[in-house]
Amino acid sequence: WPEQGGSGQGGERTPERRGVATQMEKHLEQEPTDVRAWSMLGQTDTRLAEYDTAAQVYQRARGVDGGNAELLAARAEVLVLAAKGIVPPEAQAIFQTVLKKSPGNSRALFYLAVADEQNGNLEEALTRCMTLLETSHADAPWPAMARPRATRTATAHALHPL
Repeated sequence: WPEQGGSGQGGERTPERRGVATQMEKHLEQEPTDVRAWSMLGQTDTRLAEYDTAAQVYQRARGVDGGNAELLAARAEVLVLAAKGIVPPEAQAIFQTVLKKSPGNSRALFYLAVADEQNGNLEEALTRCMTLLETSHADAPWPAMARPRATRTATAHALHPL
């Protein structure tokens, strides 16, 4: 769940991980167009719970490969993590863009469902959760997080059952 690190990330602060981040930063000084390295640095900063830094890294990666839906989704996710589970408007807008580029993107569907729930749009939240559950791979992390959340919301608000 987002407050605890989203898709299983966040809070793994070790000297080794900080060292890896420093090495990637040095690499990117020499190879600023290495999208894979930008992505890895963003993931590392996220695992270090350095969400603002990770958001900046993903923004830089977007400058290199602005069409990459996964990089956009990762940036939006760290904005949610930085907001302690609240899906801010900027993240919502990014997730909407992700869905335009990659319809059915599980991360975008999940966080937009969370945003809908936070904004009181419970039917829309459940619809997004159902879409996520119908389109995601069985071993993906998102259905495991969406199913109990959707069931709880449907039950608590007497909406259509899942």
